[in-house]
Amino acid sequence: MRPLVGRAFIGKTNTGRENTCSSYEKEKSEQSLLLNAHNLLTLISTRAE
Repeated sequence: MRPLVGRAFIGKTNTGRENTCSSYEKEKSEQSLLLNAHNLLTLISTRAE
């Protein structure tokens, strides 16, 4: 069973190497997503005025 994308996990790739997703990287990507969403909403609301 494959782990969900975005979750912190340690698994084996097809090549046999360890594949790690640290919580730090996850947090960083979530923060940038939130920032992008915030900027979009700000842009839309200023255009609407």
